[in-house]
Amino acid sequence: MLFPFYALAAVIAAVICVLFALPWPDWLWWFCVAFIAALVALVVLYVLMLAVLSLFVNTKKERETPNRLYSRVVYLSMGLLSSVCGVRARLEGEALIPRGTRWLFVSNHRSNFDPIIEGWLLRKHEVVFISKPQNMSLPMVGRLLHEAMYMAIDRENNREALKTIIKATNTLKNGVCSVGIYPEGTRNRDEGLLPFRSGALKAAQKAQVPIVVGCINGTEKIARRAPFRRTDVTVKICGVIPAEETAADNTVEMSERAREMILAELR
Repeated sequence: MLFPFYALAAVIAAVICVLFALPWPDWLWWFCVAFIAALVALVVLYVLMLAVLSLFVNTKKERETPNRLYSRVVYLSMGLLSSVCGVRARLEGEALIPRGTRWLFVSNHRSNFDPIIEGWLLRKHEVVFISKPQNMSLPMVGRLLHEAMYMAIDRENNREALKTIIKATNTLKNGVCSVGIYPEGTRNRDEGLLPFRSGALKAAQKAQVPIVVGCINGTEKIARRAPFRRTDVTVKICGVIPAEETAADNTVEMSERAREMILAELR
């Protein structure tokens, strides 16, 4: 993912060394210095670009569809951040994902990196995540996520949480994009799974769309390894609950089915 940055930094460093007509013994040394400086400059420019883009976002205006430019910027940033943190992520079982329809994606939750890794791996399926309000309040980041149509859910306020579920339902029903949510409600720092909040699956039931069940492993190790040690992360599609079953079953039954799928993979 970082290869274009490395390639451009290498070209800039080589040009600097040639322009200053450096002799060979010094050329190698100064090339390394110029390469690092160019790479840092590119990262700074990228962050400045994100900051400028965030200035044009009106967070008071609810989006009905994701802004394509901002969605691509968010996906690109996810990939770059994963690379910088030394993450090698892979998606397994992608063939199980339904085609030609939108779906609700549910997964276990181990780390703040989960939506970053899963969002990147599922980027071609256009999945937006329901996130906690604190993430949407982050400077610059929250504004970009808002424009990409990520949704905040206040789990301490039932009325506000219901508004988010209704918006997710309409997003799925109208075929705008797929939606991702973590039914545990918060990160689980231990083995296994926390109890699922069945209301999290209400959007799939109301929109009558499939539920894609995923299991993520390895993100809990990223924070203590990055950036000097590589972390392997796997997202496994455990199974799919078809649309006709999400419409017929109640959310408690669906959440238990999804939970058992993930537990089986964790075991």
